[in-house]
Amino acid sequence: GEVEIPTQCPVCHAATEIRVSRKSGTRTLHCTNPDCTAKNVKKFTRFVSKNGMDIDGLSIQTMVKFINDGYIHEFADIYHLKEHYDEIRGQEGFGDKSVANMDKSIEKSRDVHPVNFIFALCIPLIGIDAAKKIVNSIGFDAFLQRMQKGEGFEDVDGIGAERSNSILKWYENEHNRTSLSHLLEELLI
Repeated sequence: GEVEIPTQCPVCHAATEIRVSRKSGTRTLHCTNPDCTAKNVKKFTRFVSKNGMDIDGLSIQTMVKFINDGYIHEFADIYHLKEHYDEIRGQEGFGDKSVANMDKSIEKSRDVHPVNFIFALCIPLIGIDAAKKIVNSIGFDAFLQRMQKGEGFEDVDGIGAERSNSILKWYENEHNRTSLSHLLEELLI
């Protein structure tokens, strides 16, 4: 029979589109939502990494599974996984012990150093070094205030116009702003 082509992304339910490769003529199906969680696995990888929130109990495979199961849409959802633990325990490869370890790891990460937190946000051009420079120079609260006011970071040694603009542009994105405010409710920075 015919293969049914989904008109909606299975993960975020946005519309899909078919793109045709100019070179080969191959048709591929794409989700049209730039903030689709499935596209952002790399960001989640960075979020839980050692330099980020350091959540060692949450592997990439597990996270992708939780994203596909609809448990995780944004970073803060990691801190609400508790609501799904009963379901998760019943799934193959998960038991009481793995869920307990994951929970311990997630809870431990709530207490985070501002440098690691800034890195975990996945702001383009802002790696660990840039995050350190910002925190050491102006502190975390000023970092938040300046983003909110749209004031740049060019006065911070080693940041410069390009990185400063990248931070402000990141903050202008509503999805990023919401994600940040949800995270701040969960964490002790």
